[in-house]
Amino acid sequence: MVLRLTDGTTITDLSEPPQGIRHRLLFGVEERSGREVAVKVELIDGALEAERLVLEWLTEQDAPAPRLWAAGTLDDSGEHPGAACLIVDHVAGGATSSLAGWGRLGRALARLAEVPWEGSGLTTLDHDAFRDLHERRVADLSTALGR
Repeated sequence: MVLRLTDGTTITDLSEPPQGIRHRLLFGVEERSGREVAVKVELIDGALEAERLVLEWLTEQDAPAPRLWAAGTLDDSGEHPGAACLIVDHVAGGATSSLAGWGRLGRALARLAEVPWEGSGLTTLDHDAFRDLHERRVADLSTALGR
């Protein structure tokens, strides 16, 4: 299977890890550069817009996050024609299970806290608004999983 964006970006050697409900995730190789990438294909209109904004900002700030290499729409040669799509670094990893792993995760999160949000165009939420949004998303996921 090959995936092509309308800008000509082509991803080959695709594999499919466990999936969510708001987008389809694929791993592959960007044809021109040979770079290993993760591909997110939007399944619900608008679901990837905030992530695109965040990744663009973090890439501009040289923050500790996967780099956004392409953002566009899929061409009409395969599944989900016209769907929004993000191409980012494929960063190998897994669930944190050791004290050292938790330490690395904590240090990476602390570095993210140093990235200014001003000028990013991102929406910021206070504690209550964030909790309410999170609870709605958990409820949506619960409904989708049939529990």
